[in-house]
Amino acid sequence: MRALVLSGAGNFGAMQAGAIEPLLETGFRPELIVGTSAGALNGLLLASEPTAEGARRAQAAWQQVSLREIGTPGLLGSVRRMVTNRDSLVPSVPLARFVA
Repeated sequence: MRALVLSGAGNFGAMQAGAIEPLLETGFRPELIVGTSAGALNGLLLASEPTAEGARRAQAAWQQVSLREIGTPGLLGSVRRMVTNRDSLVPSVPLARFVA
């Protein structure tokens, strides 16, 4: 079985999407795609079209977001979310918009 395993790394997901393109251009076609965090987002984008064109589509999706939306959380914002008993240190709304 050919599998594509994609790691998580926040805003490095954009670089990962770019690195996948040459792999898929060689004719590699994964039968299984798994990922965590940013890798899961790339896996989601590639699952319907695991080709070089699908990788370019994932790259285009990453170009639509900024570090503010998906990236390393700011220290003050994370502390504020923690002391106000939010459900996470990073707000989920920007990520939900990206996935949509």
